[in-house]
Amino acid sequence: MNTVSADPGGATGGAGALSLYTLVGYDATELPLRQNKGFQYDLPTFVPGLKLGFTKVFGNTDTSPSGTNGVKVGDGQGFNASYSSGGLYAGFTSDTSKGQDILGSGNGGYDAADTDNNKLTTFALSYDLGMAKPSYMTTKMSAGTASLKTDMFALNVPLGAATLFISSSTGKLDMSGTSDDMKLKGMQYGVNYGLSKRTVAYWHAGNSTLTTNAGVATKTTGFGIGVHHSF
Repeated sequence: MNTVSADPGGATGGAGALSLYTLVGYDATELPLRQNKGFQYDLPTFVPGLKLGFTKVFGNTDTSPSGTNGVKVGDGQGFNASYSSGGLYAGFTSDTSKGQDILGSGNGGYDAADTDNNKLTTFALSYDLGMAKPSYMTTKMSAGTASLKTDMFALNVPLGAATLFISSSTGKLDMSGTSDDMKLKGMQYGVNYGLSKRTVAYWHAGNSTLTTNAGVATKTTGFGIGVHHSF
């Protein structure tokens, strides 16, 4: 919820939304943004605008020959807190899962061992001015000897049923001072068009660049078009 509220693309995972690197993984591992075999409990609202929740996820036991038998990869827990009042939104999340990579195998990131605890924290802040909605989000993920931090600034501008948006992100992968450290940057832009109260058509595009300490840069570009419906 924290990410969806702050990311102008609704956390769809389009190129350039670097906050999502720490959430879905560069190799398409989808914890902890998308969690299988998990449940969430939201506490009753005692203070207007304040929401508190807890999550528990049950991982799958790794039985592969190269794995650590008996360890439930993806097993984890977390909590979230958010406050909204008028146009203001502020949110914080903290999640821990076991054996989740950072940036993923083959992309220069940290390949976590099954027994590594991967911790993710996010903080988001936005304010809806009516004519525009600026937002900011910072995320940090750590596992083993590595950590990845990203910052995203975004702006949404409503134009009737359509909403234009643009976001700019920066980040750094810290591999404990080794030559494997990397810098990240990206941009995403697009339009969301409301077909009804709960159905949105969208077109998103963007790019992201990973640069090593040696100056080798890998750029990814992409776009997406589709329709999503909220139940």
